[in-house]
Amino acid sequence: MPNREVSEKTLELNVTAEILEIVRNQLRFQKAFWFGMTQRQEAQTGLDEILTNLPRAYHLLLQFKSPAYNPSFKFSINKTQTLRLLDLSSQRPDAVFYVFPLFNRIAKLKEKCPNLLKDTWLLRVEDLRNYISGSQKERHSVIIEKPPLAFIRSTPMRVRLLNLKGYLLDLTREYDFKEKLISNSDIHSWHKAENWKFLGNKRLGQLCRGLGSVVFSAS
Repeated sequence: MPNREVSEKTLELNVTAEILEIVRNQLRFQKAFWFGMTQRQEAQTGLDEILTNLPRAYHLLLQFKSPAYNPSFKFSINKTQTLRLLDLSSQRPDAVFYVFPLFNRIAKLKEKCPNLLKDTWLLRVEDLRNYISGSQKERHSVIIEKPPLAFIRSTPMRVRLLNLKGYLLDLTREYDFKEKLISNSDIHSWHKAENWKFLGNKRLGQLCRGLGSVVFSAS
């Protein structure tokens, strides 16, 4: 039996397609499009893709994960990647999330398309700060059986999740999302700082593979 029936890339492509629809229809940026990074750009920036063609960008960072092929929805996160993301979330805790789409079977994916966002959940990376800092283990399992609650193994911890569609729609209604999301200048500072850090034999893009940015425009 394969470890994954639905790949992270499959989930990322389909979930981001629905995000683009919200940005075009709810935010009325009909010319917005996803820009996929080259391998060199990905290594330098840590981003796989960025939703662009919008003025004065503010970023919502989404680190995608896929569930293992088993009856429950079990996702894996690691300490090294989480620490990189915590550096980014320290100033804007409501702007950096792990993304957990609850689709571990192709059949369910076919059934629910094009409404995957309703069963896609967010975990604030900032909520993991004490947990990750106090753990000696590199890998941790996040198990979701009854959202919006999730259970993290190793040192047991329960966390509350946010629904991705609900969070996006809330942001479109708020006038203060500039206070929640990350500015272009902060993103650039993070890129520069992270690429100067000692990251072992991996570049930032490898450590943060599956990271995308949803851009909101400030009027």
